[in-house]
Amino acid sequence: MAFLAMSNRDTGSINPGQLSSHTYNVIVEAFKYRSLNFTARANISIIMTIDAEFAPGAGPEAFAKGEGCIDALVMDQGNYGKWLRNESASTLFTVGGAHMNSYMFQLTNGGTYYLVLSNAGRCTEKFVAVELKETTAQTLGGQQYQVAGLSSLSLGAVLAIYGFTNEKVPTVKTGEVVSEVDESTSQVNGNSS
Repeated sequence: MAFLAMSNRDTGSINPGQLSSHTYNVIVEAFKYRSLNFTARANISIIMTIDAEFAPGAGPEAFAKGEGCIDALVMDQGNYGKWLRNESASTLFTVGGAHMNSYMFQLTNGGTYYLVLSNAGRCTEKFVAVELKETTAQTLGGQQYQVAGLSSLSLGAVLAIYGFTNEKVPTVKTGEVVSEVDESTSQVNGNSS
């Protein structure tokens, strides 16, 4: 996998026998974003490690605001263009409020992808270290299994709601007296009614 940082003039080639990794260290200004583009092969997973810190010179008021995090979005080339034009775009992977975490996502198609590090809505500059590594490991059985698991969970929730709403409630007619009988004690004492 060849990675290109902040420049479309550089080109790289994909070495088919070797899993690649690359590290970026960027500063993302307050209320701005930085984008990194990389080329990946088809049917590969990416492990992305993000470490976002306040940029040097951040005062104690920055720490009090608790905004030492960054948002990360991964898009293909077409959706990145839409995102830049403020059109509706879909992402292949999105994480909000990343601070110091590792994530794994799968790319089914080869091509150029964009990692956007967004500091929108945050008034402090960030120093962000990003490491991207290729791996042949699949993410939780692949996307089709993740979708199947989510739909099974949704079906279970619908059935539970149906069961709760269709539970029969005991009714008492007007003028009828209801007496409670504790069947467990009447069985023990030998009384049966």
